[in-house]
Amino acid sequence: MNGFKKVGQIKVFTFQNLEALYFEKECNCFISTHSKQKPIENIPGLNHTATLLSGFLELSNVNIGEEQVNYLELIRFYNLIYDTLTRLDPSFAGVYKTQVYDPKYVDSLNTDLK
Repeated sequence: MNGFKKVGQIKVFTFQNLEALYFEKECNCFISTHSKQKPIENIPGLNHTATLLSGFLELSNVNIGEEQVNYLELIRFYNLIYDTLTRLDPSFAGVYKTQVYDPKYVDSLNTDLK
């Protein structure tokens, strides 16, 4: 197995009645409020059940690198629109400009990403 050792199998459980579940903060899990409701045990990725991915934070559904790139593209687009409006109407200058949209701040973010 290429030097990897299987130490266990993570299982995913599904329930018929999702409204009968409540979230327990201490164990970070859902617990059934009905004792008669038994969970259905599944293996991740089989029979259209959830898939487990390595390298992601628990409860995270965001790829942070991709979102940073999207954020920088949005800032560049905002700056383009802002500069265009400022050239068309000089009285617009400085109205909506903040540090977040300042090109110097964007350049420092680009440097941090490299």
